[in-house]
Order: sequence, then structure tokens, then C-alpha cells
Amino acid sequence: MSITNATFPLDYTSIQDQLWVVVESDNYEQVNFKYIIDVYNNDTNQQLIRAKIYPDVTSGMGYFDVGSVVRNCMTYNWFFPYDSIGVNVPDIYGQIGFQYRIELGEEYNVGASGIQEINITNNTTISLNYTPTVDDRKLFDISDYTNKYLTTRELPDSITLRREEPFFIGFLGDFAGAAEVSYYVETSGDDYDSSSSSASRFHQFNIGPAAVAAETGIIYSNTEWYDIIIPNPDGKTIRVYIDDCPTLHDPYYLVFMNRFGMFDTAAFKCVSKFNMTVGRKAYETKEAKFDGLDVNYYTDSGFIKRWNESKVNYAQTIDWNYKLTMDYPTDADYRWLSELVYSPQVYLKIGGDYFPVTIKNTNYEESKRIYAGLKTFEIEVERNTKLNGFRR
Repeated sequence: MSITNATFPLDYTSIQDQLWVVVESDNYEQVNFKYIIDVYNNDTNQQLIRAKIYPDVTSGMGYFDVGSVVRNCMTYNWFFPYDSIGVNVPDIYGQIGFQYRIELGEEYNVGASGIQEINITNNTTISLNYTPTVDDRKLFDISDYTNKYLTTRELPDSITLRREEPFFIGFLGDFAGAAEVSYYVETSGDDYDSSSSSASRFHQFNIGPAAVAAETGIIYSNTEWYDIIIPNPDGKTIRVYIDDCPTLHDPYYLVFMNRFGMFDTAAFKCVSKFNMTVGRKAYETKEAKFDGLDVNYYTDSGFIKRWNESKVNYAQTIDWNYKLTMDYPTDADYRWLSELVYSPQVYLKIGGDYFPVTIKNTNYEESKRIYAGLKTFEIEVERNTKLNGFRR
């Protein structure tokens, strides 16, 4: 008699949720019985953990959540905001997901002898780096997005972008078919096509005018629009109109990881404000300076007096912050922007560079036009770089 039943996490479930292993054995009534759960990185065969758990007192089954183990294997440095259409292709070995192997065994005593059996049964699983919502936890199936864009933002048939504006968007290729995604760019005079391959089938695109121009060379100063076409069963085509009108305010763009583990772009084109927060460390000193029989509170040059200080600011730190405003999002965009508030990785585009920032807002409230009318969306970000001021 040995392990009789076991259930493992399903493929493509969220790695950010609980991932339960349930195991049952006929031996659970043996002395000092424990289930053995070994978790391995399936790519490198590195053992991540060996857990020994006692059976449930009622059912005799073993329950273990491997989510806390495999989540630590995720990396978040795969994304780089290139000016090209096919920006990144994250893999399933720690970037967009993680492939791991679970081996089950058991340990118990018979008389004075200890018995241990490992790898009685095993299973290999791929969990993906996305987050469920409160409405679809354990119900959401990412395969529903096969051959679709990996975003919850509202994607109309046409959008308007400035020439320097990035527009990052993820795409999921076919799990069952070939791992190749083709895309086409068409304008009124030229067209371009390309393709990219990925074992993970996740593709990160940038369809902004600068990225399309850098890769294809068919976006000119007089180009008014272009189409991005990714052949798939839905046949979704996005027409991009290029906006060359001057602006009253410098636009800012936030590139952030959305709920699917891919990257979206939020444009803030209304008035934005820069501010900084200064932290100071100080110590107290005597204001009076003794000079023989004199007690001086200032130094007299004969023309002006420089007064002494009793508080010395000896160290400063500087935090850089931006208050950004988006012009009247739709109801659907307001809902989508909640993902920006809880995003773990956000970049602010300033000039041609991308700077890591932290969203300072900790509260989010959905707004709908039926009761709030036209309402801007405001957010405050903090640069993830702290500078030192003068040290005295």
C-alpha cells in the first residue's frame, strides 16, 4: 500500500494565487507518518524545497501550497522598452511563468525501523505570472485569450498617438499550434510584415509610431495613419492615427505590468506637476561662541553680521515626485487603470528614457460618467532613485 491519489495544480493557473497539492495514502495511520513533497525547477533540476507534512486528522490527506515556493522563482527584469514592434518574448522559465516538477513520497515508522519512499508519483506543471480578480479567482482561464491581446483596456478600432508616444501591448499566441506570430504594418503607400517565434507564445509589442518607424522605416513625417494587423481568428486590426498637433503641456507616459504579467501604456497629457520631498537630519549646537571674555552670537565683518546657528542640517535626502493627470478616461479605461495602481513594476518615460517609479496612490475609486460626469484621472509617482544632498 502506498500513495493512492494525488492532485496537482493545473497548467497555466496563476502563480500569484494558492497552488494546492493534495495527496492521499493508505499508510497515513502508520506511526509518525508524514507526506514528502519535493519541488524542483524543471528546467535546471534544482531542488527548491523538501516539505514534510502530517496528514489531516480527519481525512488523512496531505495538503500543501507550493505557490509560496515557486513565486520566489519569478524574475521581473526581462522587459526592456525597445523602440521596435516585437519588443520582448518572455519565456516560461521564470519570466512570464515557471515550469516546476512536484514529486510525492511518504515517511513513517514500523517498529524501530524508519521507512522513507520518495518520488512515488510526480507531475510537471507550468504556472503563469498573472493575477486573478475578485470575480474570477479559480475560474479564469488564460487560454480564453489565445490569439488575443493580453490587456483589459478598451481597444477600439482606431487610436490616436503622438509620434514619440509608446504603446505597449501583450499578445498570446496559440497554445495548440505553431509558436509563431506574424504582424503586418500597412500605410497608404507602403506595407511591411514580420514574424516572431516563442516557445512560451507570449509576445510583448510596442505599436507606437516611433517603434514602428524604427523597425519598418515606412512611417514618414507626412504619414497620417497606419494599421497594425496580427492575423488571428478574431482578425483584430488597430488603426493608429498620428497626432502632430502642438501641446500645451509635456505629456508623460507610464509603462506598467498589467494583470496578465505583460506591459501596457497609460498616457498623461494634461497638466502635470513636478515636486520633491526633502528629508533632513540635524543636530543641536551652541548658538553662543566664546572668545575670551566675549560671548558672541554672530561674526561681525565690520560691515555685515553673519549670525550663528543652533541647528545644523548635516544630511539631506531628496525624493523626486510627479503628479500626473489623464484627460477624461472612459468608464472602461477607469476600470483598467486600477491595474496601474497595484502594478508591481512601472516605468515613467521622460524624453527618450524610462525610469522606474513607484505609484504613491494606495487607494483607488472607480468613476463612471453616469454619476461623476467627465472626470480626469490623477496619480502621483515617486522616482525609485533617492539622491543625497550636501553632507556637512
